[in-house]
Amino acid sequence: MNKQIIEINGAKIEVDFDKATKIDTFKIGDNVKIFHKEYTTSTEYKVFPAIIVGFTQTDTLIAIECMMMKYDYNGVTFKSIYFTNDAKMNEDKINILAAVHEGEMLFSYESILDKLDSNINVAEIALSEAKNRKEYFLKYYQKIIKDTQ
Repeated sequence: MNKQIIEINGAKIEVDFDKATKIDTFKIGDNVKIFHKEYTTSTEYKVFPAIIVGFTQTDTLIAIECMMMKYDYNGVTFKSIYFTNDAKMNEDKINILAAVHEGEMLFSYESILDKLDSNINVAEIALSEAKNRKEYFLKYYQKIIKDTQ
């Protein structure tokens, strides 16, 4: 038996971890955290914030769809992650879903907005450069093509 005494809000409880089960209740829009392995061979999990965006059900499969937010010095990206009731699909344990506890903040709202704005600025600069290259091509290479015809 794997029994342990734990204290919750001042009450000591003996829990048999061989028999104990945890049940979480989720709904669309709930903030959750995902323990994510970058590679299947990795042993370390990184924790990312996510939001439950939907539940999908077929005859044999039930899935929780989450939108995971990855952020670092490069910016912010979003990735869809699915959790299913199919044991074979979950064998590699690349992702583990967990509830976010009240008061637990996994990121700063303002810092994410800053990173998203930065991503937009980088994309706008790249677009402007691409337009300038096209304009240069049309201006100078069009003359060469007309002269050779």
